[in-house]
Amino acid sequence: MKPFLQVDNLSWHIHNRPLINQLSFELPEKSVTAIVGPNGAGKTSILRCIYGAIKPSSGEIRMQGENIIAIPRRRRAQQIAVVSQHIEHWSHMKVIELIRLGLIPHLNSWQKITCSQHQFVDNIIKKLDIESLKNRYFDNLSGGEQQRVLIAKALVQQPKLLILDEPTNHLDVHYQHQILSLLNQLDVTVLMTVHDLNLASQYCELLLLLKKGELVGFGAPDQVLTQSRVQNTFALPVKMGTNPMTDAKHVFYSWNENAQQEAHKQC
Repeated sequence: MKPFLQVDNLSWHIHNRPLINQLSFELPEKSVTAIVGPNGAGKTSILRCIYGAIKPSSGEIRMQGENIIAIPRRRRAQQIAVVSQHIEHWSHMKVIELIRLGLIPHLNSWQKITCSQHQFVDNIIKKLDIESLKNRYFDNLSGGEQQRVLIAKALVQQPKLLILDEPTNHLDVHYQHQILSLLNQLDVTVLMTVHDLNLASQYCELLLLLKKGELVGFGAPDQVLTQSRVQNTFALPVKMGTNPMTDAKHVFYSWNENAQQEAHKQC
């Protein structure tokens, strides 16, 4: 079976400095994958290469066997939805109007939104528990509320590939788990960046662990999150355990000056 998303020898340089260095990986269809790693590891840059915001220096990205850059813009918008880390400014727009913008790739200029499309939008709003926000203005919402609204807009787009850069950013612990649980239940391939290794371990089938633009681990969380690999990647002493509520691999951290110096020596 061909992979849904295939990345081959992807590199991206700025001023001859490699921010992504010859990355290769394959994702199966309808999988949920998190890219994890320290700040500056290249996590967001990988996403931006995949959805076409930046042009890679070399390498190739294929979705269902087709080179992504060769897919016409309209069809690409129908197949790939993006929720970026930096919340865009949508001026003084009501939430319901903003979410309905996700339907645009599926409409011709003369088409009106159908009753079934209205119902589809309402169902997404219910799933994300934002019914109370429908008639409020986007720029009056909190950061966490804005994040959930933008995720709703992306889901209304009905993508085959959903890309999210730090979807749990600005969210309290309740909504972090709600959003990641929802993403895990979608009938879509999900690729996202996540800072919290334990959230990624609990809700993702696959992890890509990066350090300085290079892939240091790829696979199931149990395979990727080993004590030596996490400690060497983050230069921080860690212990590995298990979440007693989910049986997921769990990383425990502590800031011990002597142990932290030892961790640095191993990097």
